Amino acid sequence: MSWFRATTAFDLDGLWTRAVPTEIAGAPALRLCPEDEVLHLCYHTAVHHGLAHPHGYRDILGVLRVEHDLNWSVLAERARAWRVSVAVWAALKVARGRMQDAGCRKQEARSKNQESRIKNQESRIQSPVLRITHHASRSGANP
Repeated sequence: MSWFRATTAFDLDGLWTRAVPTEIAGAPALRLCPEDEVLHLCYHTAVHHGLAHPHGYRDILGVLRVEHDLNWSVLAERARAWRVSVAVWAALKVARGRMQDAGCRKQEARSKNQESRIKNQESRIQSPVLRITHHASRSGANP
């Protein structure tokens, strides 16, 4: 038996009881309820990948984006009961940091994009003025 199975208390029967019906490629299936899915993804990312699994964070954040009715009290209580609360906390903390970093990168990209558009507009405005000034100076006229 592995150390993580010996130190945790997953409620496997409860996972099946709380499973949510869904459909995959037209076939009926079951998926973990949202709280169990977040717990599983956090635990797996923290314990099996040492908090260094980018796809795990993408999946955690993906679930959090679509599951607006996630019951955080239930999730926290279940994490304590399963003795995985530290792993879940660590994965959620890293996921939050990645989400904030991504938000900053998006904001920076928007700023750079906006800055680029402003420069483009400035050059459009400046070009005719420069052409007029250049043309006037060549013809000896005073602009």
